[in-house]
Amino acid sequence: MNRLFISLAAFGFAFHSHAAVIKPAAFFSDHAVVQADMPLPVWGTAEPASKVTVSFAGQSAETVVGSDGRWRVILPAIPAGTRGTMSFNQTTEVKDVVAGEVWFCSGQSNMYYPLRINTDAAGELATATDPDIRHFQISANTSATPLDDTSLKDTAWKPASPQTAGDFTATGYFFACELRRALRVPVGLIHASWGGTAIEPWIPGSVLEKHPGYPALLERKRLEIAGWPDVLKESARQISVWESQVAQAKAEGKDPPAKPWLPDPPESGHRMPSQLFNGMVHPVTAFPIRGSIWYQGESNADQGSAEYADFQATLIRGWREAWNVGAFPFYFVQLPNWKNPYDPTGRNWAFFREAQAKTSELIDKTGMIVTLDLGDPDDIHPQDKRALGLRLARLALADTYGKPFITRAPALQKWEVDGNRVLLDFGDAAKDIVTRGDDLTGFEIAAADGVFQTARAVRDVGKIAVSHSAIAAPAHVRYAWTNSPVPSLFHRNGLPVAPFRTDSLK
Repeated sequence: MNRLFISLAAFGFAFHSHAAVIKPAAFFSDHAVVQADMPLPVWGTAEPASKVTVSFAGQSAETVVGSDGRWRVILPAIPAGTRGTMSFNQTTEVKDVVAGEVWFCSGQSNMYYPLRINTDAAGELATATDPDIRHFQISANTSATPLDDTSLKDTAWKPASPQTAGDFTATGYFFACELRRALRVPVGLIHASWGGTAIEPWIPGSVLEKHPGYPALLERKRLEIAGWPDVLKESARQISVWESQVAQAKAEGKDPPAKPWLPDPPESGHRMPSQLFNGMVHPVTAFPIRGSIWYQGESNADQGSAEYADFQATLIRGWREAWNVGAFPFYFVQLPNWKNPYDPTGRNWAFFREAQAKTSELIDKTGMIVTLDLGDPDDIHPQDKRALGLRLARLALADTYGKPFITRAPALQKWEVDGNRVLLDFGDAAKDIVTRGDDLTGFEIAAADGVFQTARAVRDVGKIAVSHSAIAAPAHVRYAWTNSPVPSLFHRNGLPVAPFRTDSLK
């Protein structure tokens, strides 16, 4: 009898010990940043039918674990700056949890671009000593169906330090630094990006499949797949030519040309519609955020710009629907200046920038930063992300947090033909426009035939007069309308005037 009692007691102890094992979701790990001033859902897994009590900052909530082993509670909104230990049944603890501002950072390689290769990386890392800037990296993953947070592997919050910040998104890091300076609250960055990706894989299938352009998108994908063998043949030809050029350059003591680039197969997950949303965004959507910053477009720019604005608006609506925390702000980067050797027209990126700018007309609580002065004409990956992150942050500080920042340069208000000139009117804001350099550059003018010529531009009583000696009857003007323009118009605070063209205006 005694042995039976001891055996049963031991079994009971083992059962209760197993039942007490609580595994919070990956977001609730040491150093977590939770979104302040919003109801806080907390969830995880445990033994079915067991009870879970979550406590943080004087608040607690309890629930019973479902038959699937999952549990979820909602804590009341936590004020910014609150910090402490989050406990689960007083047996499991997550330490150094802070309430602050959480931003989701996504896009392609220029968002992925890490701080350790930014300009003056050594100096930046030496000063990356603010533990209240924290980074949560989502590993590269694709899926044909939406995944939840249980798909996140080897993820954890990392406070900024010289040892950790090198792997942070550089754009996001500088964005967070400026928010910290202005708001004096912790800032958490959740980072999910993948180099070389178009926008379509990032859009939720639930909205993409309803988009009028979805059938055409599928047809393009079908043709890409069917044409892949020809792409491989052409790539082999280019490699053969390149190898000969390398041998010749070596013999002549010259630098060899760059190796031709071959895209990944069109059926790769990160090139398929919605698969990046499913694998890298959907797992995050149960975790409240304040907003999102987005740096993407390079992979769409040479495919044509006609539908991009609508696709980006569709992405924003889909993300907001998936997060279900309201119409959170979405701030994005207009592509900077780059020569783009793959574009014989020299203007693909100009038209694409116009498509990006239209997003704000289609959907509210969005904003775009102009970066014509921040790119590298010879490198699609500008190495200094500091000014770029700063502009994104000040846009967020003004539009989301109500801080008194000027975040947009003056825009063209109206224009008129005056003899052999076109007069550009920036309204009352014209007084804030300054010229960088000795001359007003970047202007082109055309007659009704639409053939644009490099133009002369001068200031004229609060307006800018544009002309060309060979064009007696001008019809339209364009400004900064090339892949890699040299901008000359700026707001007095340093923000560049956005590219524009009058031939798109009614």
